[in-house]
Formats: sequence, structure tokens, C-alpha cells
Amino acid sequence: MKRLIYIFAAIAFVACKKDREIPQASEDPVFYMTAHLEGAHEQIVAGAGNYFMYTDYKRYDSILHLKGILKQFDCQPCVRSFELSWAEHDPAAGFDPQGHFGDHQPVFLQPKDLLINESVEVSFYSEPDPSIGSLEYVSWEFGNGDWSTDLDPTRNFFIEDGLTTIEVFHNMTYITPDGSCTHRQRNFIELNSECQANFTFKELGNKRYQLIPTSSGIEPAIYEWRLDDTVITETSPTYEFDRDGAYDIELTVRDESNDCYSTLQKRLLVGIESCEANWHYRTKRIFSEPDDSLRYGKIALSWTDASGIRYQSDLSEQDSSAYLIIDEVIPFATNEKGEQVMQIKGRFQCTMRAVSSGKKIYFSDGRFSLGVAYPY
Repeated sequence: MKRLIYIFAAIAFVACKKDREIPQASEDPVFYMTAHLEGAHEQIVAGAGNYFMYTDYKRYDSILHLKGILKQFDCQPCVRSFELSWAEHDPAAGFDPQGHFGDHQPVFLQPKDLLINESVEVSFYSEPDPSIGSLEYVSWEFGNGDWSTDLDPTRNFFIEDGLTTIEVFHNMTYITPDGSCTHRQRNFIELNSECQANFTFKELGNKRYQLIPTSSGIEPAIYEWRLDDTVITETSPTYEFDRDGAYDIELTVRDESNDCYSTLQKRLLVGIESCEANWHYRTKRIFSEPDDSLRYGKIALSWTDASGIRYQSDLSEQDSSAYLIIDEVIPFATNEKGEQVMQIKGRFQCTMRAVSSGKKIYFSDGRFSLGVAYPY
């Protein structure tokens, strides 16, 4: 860690001396990134807006992992960053100033084999209510012919052919003082959502209940409750029912800017003896390991947006319009070992894919200038 801090300080100082004017991208500064993201202009310049140049270096036996990163200095978490990663680079190859990809060339920015095997791991959780009786039987139906009798099963769903929503049924049977009862609860799972709706009830007396959101994932921007023919948009409302009964309560949470959309329905028993089969779930993205044949000579671009969502070029297939061209690899500064380090200048246009949600974004007409900490 001490060495990394030293490297950072040496290179960032060159880019951000206080007696220099703040560089602008049009003036070809030492460190910058500029591009069009979905048609809107994006720009990061070291020395402006608290952005600094940071370099990272790791060695795994004979494999190097070199990064040049533009990001905000001393922030928690650091958001809006741009990164060029010479990932798992063969040190014997050095830096290739002619390195580029396009027309599906096999080396630079090559997508990992994980794309075909990308899946979402969903953990399901039953919510048995001991006040109803003794739980006798649980079953799940996952909409694709698969089923389970586990209390809290886990399943992987592969995102293929546009599959984004799964219909799930949950059945619970109780032994009660009067015999038995069964309820069947249906919900739809949004596999690409960055949030998963969930909530609990808190009884306040006299048929009054507080609805408490316990959703997982990112914090939603909008809450929408539907119950008893009523729509409520408060985050955690209190509601008074005018009669006893079994009520289906539905919570929808969403934040379109962060790929969050999820709906969950549960049953609330108010002043009656009956059954419910409430449940909730959480999701986790699963990526397979890349094939060994992709471990050398790969360059990847990464972008982290203002919400902290990270996108990577090597998680997405690239079409024929994509390119990454290294225009120059030139001497720049001296590191703590007295070695000449390099500055990399290049242009890019490509698709990047979100690590967490799988959402794709497109960069066009991009150019960058970054540094590395070691000469190879």
C-alpha cells in the first residue's frame, strides 16, 4: 500500500500542480477522457473538479495487471471514473502502439466467455407464521417446470432470448386447531432489476398497521403501495382497515435511472383465522470464469457512473462499429524505482455492460490519455 500511494502521488502531482492552469480537454491535457455516452457528452480531466490520476499495478507470477484510472480523489465511494485496464497482460509482449480491435478481432476488448453462461442466482425465503399453526408442507413452482419442497430454495435462471421475468408460486400448508389450511401466493421476479421489493407489517391496534419496506439492492426512488382499493406513495405508510378480512398488499419500488423495478405482493390477515404463504427473494448475478485462452493481451475499458454503477467493455459483445486504437505509447515520467513510465493515448467506441444488472450503454467518439506506473 505504501508503494502504491507513492506512485499515485508522483504521477498525480505532474498532472495537477497548483501553479498550472486547470486543463481543458480541448487543450489536450496530460490525463483526460472525453466521449459521447448515449448521445450526451461526458468528460473527466485530471486537475479539474477534484479528479486525479491514479495508477494500479499487480503481479501474479508472470502476469501483470496494469491500470490507468481517472477518478475523484479522496471520496467514499469514488464515482464517475474511467479506467483502461491492461488486464492479465503478458509482460513479454510490452505495449503495442498499434494495438486495436474492430471487426471482431480476437485480442483487444474481447468479451469473456461468461456471456453465454450469465445467470441470476435467486434465493427464495418462506415467511411462515407460527400464529396460524404448525407448518406442514411447503412447495415452490418456478414457472419453467422446475419446483422445490425446500423451505428456502435457491435457483439459477439463465438470461437468454430476452428472459427477464419469472413467475413464481409459493404454497404453504398449516396444521391448525380446526384441521388444516393452505394458501398459494404468486409473484413475478424481475431478473434485471437492481432492487428487490420486500416489506413487513407492524400491528398498531384497532386494525391499524404500519407498512415497513425492507427491500434489498439499491435504494428505490419511488414507493407505491396498493391495498384495499387504495394507492399510497409514502415510503412507510400507516393504514387503518375498516373491517376484518384477508388483504392482498402490493409494493412496487422503482428508480428508472438505476434499473430498479420490482413488485411484491403479500397477504395480511386482519382479525380473522386463515392462511397466508408470504415470501420474498434476493438476486445475485453469477459469471463463469473466462477461458484460459483469453488470459493474455486483453485490454478492457471500464466506466463508473455518478450512481456508482460499474460498466465494463469485456462483459459485452462488440459489433463491427466498435474500436479501441492506441495512438501513442510515449515516455512520460519516472516512477519510484527510477524507471521510465508511459503515457497511453488512444481513441475508443464500444458497448459496455453493467457488472451488476447487465444493462448496456454505448460510448462513441471517445478519446483518452492515461498513465501507467511501470514501463511493462
